[in-house]
Amino acid sequence: MFNQKKHFTENIEAIRVMFELEKSGMPASNDELEILKRYRGFGGIKCIILDEKDKWSQTDRALLPFIEKLKTLLYTQLGNDKEYIRYWNSLKESVLTAFYTPKEYSDVIIDSIYDTGLPVTRIIDPSAGHGEFINSSIKLSPNDIESMELTAFEKDFLTGKILYHLHRDANINIQGFEEISQDQLGHFDLISSNIPFGNMTTYDPLFQFSKDKDRVHATRSIHNYFSVKGMDVIREGGLMAFIVSSSLLDSPTNAFIRKHLVTQANLISSIRLPHNAFSEYANTKVGTDLIVLQKNSFKTELSKKELQFINTQISIDKTYYNSLYSSLNNIIFSSGFLGKDLYGKKCLIYEEEGGIPVIASKLKNLLHQEIGMYIDPDLYYKYIPEHTHSSNILISSQSINPPKQDPLTLFDLYDIQTLEIEKNVTVTPTRKQERKKTKSDDNGMRDLFSLPPVENPVSQDYSVRPFYDQILSFYKQGTLVINQGQIGYLKNSLSEKFDFHPLKINYSTCEKIEAYIQIRDIYQNLYYYEARYNEANTDLREKLNETYDTFVKRYGDLNTPKNIKYILMDALCRDTLALEYFENGIKKKADIFYNPVSFVEHELVHTDSAGEALAICLNRLGKVDLNYLYELTDKDADTLLHELQGLVFYNPINGEYEIRNKLLSGDIIEKIERIEAYLCTHEDDSLSQDTLQTLLAAKPVQINFEELDLNFGERWIPCDVFGKYISEIFDTQVNIHLIADVDQFIINCSSTNAIINQKYAVTTQHNRLDGLKLLRHALYNTTPIIHKKINEGTQEIEVTDNDATQLALLKIDEIRNGFRPWLESQPEDLRKSLVKQYNKLFCNSTRVEWDGSFQTFPGLDLKALGIKELYKSQKDCVWMLISLGGGIVHHEVGLGKTLIMAIASQEMKRLKLAHKPLLLALPNNIDQVVDTCKLAYPKAKILYTTKKEFTPKGRIELFNKIKNNNWDLVILSHDQFAKIPQSLDIQKEIIEEELENVRLNLEVLRSKGISISKKLENGMIKRQKNLFAKLATISQKINTKKDDFIDFGMLGIDHIFVDESQQFKNLEFDTRHKRVAGLGNCSGSQRALNLLYAIRSIQGKKQSDLCATFASGTIISNALSELFTLHRYMRPQALKKQNIYNIDAWLATYAIKSSDFEFSVTNEIISKERFRHYIKVPELTQFHFEITDYRTAADTNIDRPRAIETLCTTELTSQQKIFAQKLIMFAQTGNGELLGRDTLSHEELTAKMLIATTYARKMATDMRLIDSILYTDEAGNKLSICAKNISAVYHEYNEQKGTQFVFCDLGTYKSHEWNVYSELKRKLVQDYNLPANEIRFAQEFTTEKERYKMKQAVNNGEIRIIMGSTVLLGTGGNMQERAVAAHHLDTPWMPKDFIQRNGRLVRTGNTVAKLFADNEVQILIYATKNSLDIYKFTLLKNKQLFIDQICSGNCTCRRIDEGAIDMENGCSFAEYVAALSGNTDLLEKSKIEKKIAVLENERSAFYRHQAHHKYSLHYLEKQLELTSEKNQKQTSDWEKYNSNIQHDKNGNVMNNIKFTSLETTDLKKIANYLLEMNKSKTIFDHKKIGSLLGFDIKVNTEINEKNSFHKFYIESQYVYTHNNGHLASTPQLALGSFIKALDVIPRILKKTEDEKEKLLKDLNTMQIEIKRSWGKDEQLKELKNTLSELERKIQYTLNLANRTSPAIPTIGENEGSAKKVQHNLSRYLDQEDKTTYNKNTSKHIPKRASKH
Repeated sequence: MFNQKKHFTENIEAIRVMFELEKSGMPASNDELEILKRYRGFGGIKCIILDEKDKWSQTDRALLPFIEKLKTLLYTQLGNDKEYIRYWNSLKESVLTAFYTPKEYSDVIIDSIYDTGLPVTRIIDPSAGHGEFINSSIKLSPNDIESMELTAFEKDFLTGKILYHLHRDANINIQGFEEISQDQLGHFDLISSNIPFGNMTTYDPLFQFSKDKDRVHATRSIHNYFSVKGMDVIREGGLMAFIVSSSLLDSPTNAFIRKHLVTQANLISSIRLPHNAFSEYANTKVGTDLIVLQKNSFKTELSKKELQFINTQISIDKTYYNSLYSSLNNIIFSSGFLGKDLYGKKCLIYEEEGGIPVIASKLKNLLHQEIGMYIDPDLYYKYIPEHTHSSNILISSQSINPPKQDPLTLFDLYDIQTLEIEKNVTVTPTRKQERKKTKSDDNGMRDLFSLPPVENPVSQDYSVRPFYDQILSFYKQGTLVINQGQIGYLKNSLSEKFDFHPLKINYSTCEKIEAYIQIRDIYQNLYYYEARYNEANTDLREKLNETYDTFVKRYGDLNTPKNIKYILMDALCRDTLALEYFENGIKKKADIFYNPVSFVEHELVHTDSAGEALAICLNRLGKVDLNYLYELTDKDADTLLHELQGLVFYNPINGEYEIRNKLLSGDIIEKIERIEAYLCTHEDDSLSQDTLQTLLAAKPVQINFEELDLNFGERWIPCDVFGKYISEIFDTQVNIHLIADVDQFIINCSSTNAIINQKYAVTTQHNRLDGLKLLRHALYNTTPIIHKKINEGTQEIEVTDNDATQLALLKIDEIRNGFRPWLESQPEDLRKSLVKQYNKLFCNSTRVEWDGSFQTFPGLDLKALGIKELYKSQKDCVWMLISLGGGIVHHEVGLGKTLIMAIASQEMKRLKLAHKPLLLALPNNIDQVVDTCKLAYPKAKILYTTKKEFTPKGRIELFNKIKNNNWDLVILSHDQFAKIPQSLDIQKEIIEEELENVRLNLEVLRSKGISISKKLENGMIKRQKNLFAKLATISQKINTKKDDFIDFGMLGIDHIFVDESQQFKNLEFDTRHKRVAGLGNCSGSQRALNLLYAIRSIQGKKQSDLCATFASGTIISNALSELFTLHRYMRPQALKKQNIYNIDAWLATYAIKSSDFEFSVTNEIISKERFRHYIKVPELTQFHFEITDYRTAADTNIDRPRAIETLCTTELTSQQKIFAQKLIMFAQTGNGELLGRDTLSHEELTAKMLIATTYARKMATDMRLIDSILYTDEAGNKLSICAKNISAVYHEYNEQKGTQFVFCDLGTYKSHEWNVYSELKRKLVQDYNLPANEIRFAQEFTTEKERYKMKQAVNNGEIRIIMGSTVLLGTGGNMQERAVAAHHLDTPWMPKDFIQRNGRLVRTGNTVAKLFADNEVQILIYATKNSLDIYKFTLLKNKQLFIDQICSGNCTCRRIDEGAIDMENGCSFAEYVAALSGNTDLLEKSKIEKKIAVLENERSAFYRHQAHHKYSLHYLEKQLELTSEKNQKQTSDWEKYNSNIQHDKNGNVMNNIKFTSLETTDLKKIANYLLEMNKSKTIFDHKKIGSLLGFDIKVNTEINEKNSFHKFYIESQYVYTHNNGHLASTPQLALGSFIKALDVIPRILKKTEDEKEKLLKDLNTMQIEIKRSWGKDEQLKELKNTLSELERKIQYTLNLANRTSPAIPTIGENEGSAKKVQHNLSRYLDQEDKTTYNKNTSKHIPKRASKH
């Protein structure tokens, strides 16, 4: 008898033992195994599914203590909400399917199969439970257990782990059967199981996207799916033994499944088990059948028994049953009757009184008999694979009598369109064709393309037919195969199976192709075997070499023309042809001929260096192991510790040795405290004392509360703190919760009040944003954009309501800005807890100093590189990369980053830390990178390719080369890398993880009872659907990528080095701040996304951060927000620890959004937001420095030139002056006609300042950039001064052939129209007689070969002046050998562009500068006064200064302001006008005017709000009056009730109801009277019909559109009803409704009093608000006074300028009188703005530059 309590107790005990085994990692003892075996799952215990306990039966309620005990055990062991919910949901899902099989049944089934004598060694159970079928297979096996391959799938987490500990030697998969890998299809000898049943849908892309409708339909019920999938996983001749639900055989709707099974397999046996077969184990009675089948996909007809199996019959009781059971011979039962199944449907019930022993005995007799009769041993033996680890996929198909088709030619193979030749047309061959037809090669083979005659054509069948041979895992459409001695190719038929298409080929050609196919199949099997099992297959490798060598000896190399034309017919030809590659014209065999290429075969076994041994040890074991170090070095522990002093430390906390960087990582403060506590009882532990001293020396400085920069809404701050603050602000309970991984705040408010609805609300044209909605914006630091509708002519349009938006922003700022002062007023305990949490998350690490001086770098050829030794910085950086497994190399331009990456890659390869590293370089710099790597390691096997070779065809060849060889280093350009398809499996994993997070988040919220808004819930559900759609799309791609040759995951790359990594900074992100400037393009680039996927795939394999190395001289190119992108690539897990899952969470922690108010074209105040202020800068710097090595030239004492920067300024020309005034007017009005443009569109008006900025930049360079026809060349402009300086420098270094660089990003070189480059060259040639052939433009050199020659020409001095943009000339490429000067015609947008430009000159190897220019190079920056040049240059210099401080770790300030100009939005209006006018007073005036306008706008909004408050106050007063009156009436009624009511001694009411027209006290008559009145058709108008306790009883008739009805109520001063006035239908209840109506008076009274109290509170709030003054009148008055004074000052200055302004001199009139305006950069900036520039620039003007 099934005992639920015993069942629960045994299950809980088994789960407890399982968790103990999980923690210990030890195998189970015999006693523990017995406990685990008693686990039976929770099948049929429905109370586990029902969360609402009121739906539990009495039996279920008795199980409540056991369920609570189970939940407690799970939560205690799992430790967090998400894991607990995941396990509990898994357990709930198993309730409907987990009905375990008695061992007596599994023993009978397995024993019956073993008795046949068939060698069954590979067995799978797809729904194993606790493994009875696996246990029977082991117990009863006649074979050696070690020779067996046992596989089991179990979806439930708990059951799966118990199964693992019961059968540790088996291959246990804790996942659904649908997750089985494709290489296991067609693999097993036997599949046996008691499969789950029910209408649950199964997600399997192979089925759901199949063209086979049977497979699609099978996924809709789990037993159908298991039946079809089970047939897929067994091989031909293999056996299936399933216990299935009777509905599989009885239901007419499942006929398609039964037909599928018997057309793919022979039916051996079908036996119906009694309904009580499982009642003793699973407390359920269910109809089941045992079916046994033998796979035979090639059968051509069905037996009578199989036809019966497909069909069903209907009994006289109208129940369906399978035709096979008409005779009752195969039914085990002692009694039968008509009953109902689990779903309440009628069915035939069979029962066996003898229970399990009798059922098992009868089953044995029937099963032995049928297996002996119907099993086919020949079929079983025919398809036994030769190898244990077979990856062959047998796809069964049957096409009876396939249609005859014409034989196909070679052209048909790839659907090549050929010229059709009519049969009656004679084609006369040319002489060349005649010769070709008669000529044979050495082997007597005819040319296939000439279609030679077929030998013995009569004996060959060339019809298309189904392909019944084994389908190997790598076969796809177009694969050449051999079938019945014929060569042909595979092509998909309509049924998704393969058809064989024979080819007419002569005998000798057949022999060659057969030999090729043998090579191909051995190679493919070898590669996939080693890739899957990570073990070398020596036999297959020997066979590959032997087969290949025989082919070459007989037919020649694979890639020879006479062979390749045949091999190219094969769809897999590219893989096989890559087995050969050529180096310097010499053919070489690929590495796969000699050793595995998909994994590291051997590790280093000995080294004399303790440091090298340490790196190997860390890579292999992930920790320091002295025993392993001893094996590697043969040195004892004392010697090792001595040699590793300062590198290895003993950590007493975990009793292990740790390397220095691991010891100093993590929470150092906690480590210090724990080790100090340890040393209190272990004073003599000298190793721990050393460790403590190291930690104390590295202890990070702790931040105190006063230093904390806190933003409201930072994700690390506990939400309880936000809730407490807001609850005080709103004067009501507000709870806030955060779902971190989707970055969603959930706000719950107990009740609203006037503070929420009035004080912190904004009324718009159509609705109201209350305080809770503004709170959400405050948490996210976003601003609502409020719209209103206005009439424009005859149309109503929607525009931004700037007043309402600004008011909302003020209230949001009030909430956000009040948080810090509130914290300061809180108890010290709260502040301390925040400080502690902050320091734990942000101040818990220290900067590690890496010392790599001990490294020797075997194989590095310093002589070939032309250097004596490496810089110390390079050695240290390499050691950091080796120790961390990657990192960021932030070295200044010219410090040898390329060499660092080359060395690090080869050291990682040598130490087995990386197997196949990849280096990505800039396209225009890849040749230099290749040269450096080859010179550094001449013996290294390095793969690279040119752009010319990187064609679609060449890509396939290249990727196969990477895949098939153990390269020491693979080098690709950024563009080439972008062409590598990224692994769809990785994309699928990322989406599945995100999908699981969304699901778990919803579960956690619901389990905690947290109410979430419908909008948020719908949003998350929609996100789920979108993710499901993405997942389905990717799954379909995975399923159908038959023709995709390769993806990144198959290349074997396990570390990526990225040179010039700033090129990948545009990584897509999602943000709520899309309208805020300063974040860049959120859509990102596909190239960056590809890199993210590639790095994630490696990180997933290695289960760690990093796994990549980023190198650049400008890691941060423009904004500090780029740090998030870097850390997103490199440190995803570290970010998650800080609760940072996206850029919004990062910005909430590290950035402050600033709002700048400006005037629109319509003179309205509008807000422009941007992230320009960054906080927590030291902590952000430290987080970055944990993985970064930053070096400047000063750090390395590198021998390179010094940059002497000079600012060459020019005055505005007459044309520029006029245009400058037009630009100012345009910026004010948006009138495009001022600039010669058409009227601006709405979009252009929005971007007005960007347009103005662009025009101003062009104007400052040359007016002809705006209009080359309207404007002319003017003396004294930028180009003239630049040409003069270039000429001077040219002649000074003429003997040395000194070279100069000219940079300009405005315009580009075009031979047919005016441009800056051509004009400057014209001046140099015509005005200064410089040779035209020595002046070139970077745009002229388009190919890699041409660019390489350009660099050589510059270095040789053949090109003396090279001009170009930052992109073409500023990055990559060594052209510094003769460089003496750089000329910047314009100021670039980003600081990194200046660095990259100057880096072309300021680098080692600059011979001319070192020998002839005092090791100095001139950097000349050209700027036009009273333009944006100097203003923009100053801002960028400031920004670069901050970036340098961040990168160097020397930034002591906790906040940084990045400035207010950017390339997306241009300059602000105020700065723009000030820059163009040259008058800083105008800038100040504009700022004051904006402040005044904002304040006046705020004042207007305040008083409008006050007027609204007065209306609200009047409304509240009226409501209070009405509520007070209602309260008085209810109080009076309650007093009347208490004074009149009478009770008897039992507490019953003695007062009777009195009716006006009924003189009786008989309650029954009174009740009937009431009921009759309720039924009457009379219309009552509040008629009094009686009284009770002094209250009037009345009735009123209400009429609606459909009918009329009576409402009864009782009234004194207030009206009371029960059941809303509707009488009950029974007399007793109807009579009691009036006393019940009066009983609720206390509750109504309490509600009214609460309402009154709330109104009083709201009234008080509104009275305070109305009395509140604006408070900024004095501030506004002072600003207006200041503005008046400033206006008078400006007017005086303008009047003075008009009286004294001289004419503008020109060089053309008199060169001597021309004003020379060249200033030393530092002096100029010191005069203009003493706060904007670092003074570390030169103090003299270079004598070599002309002073203009």
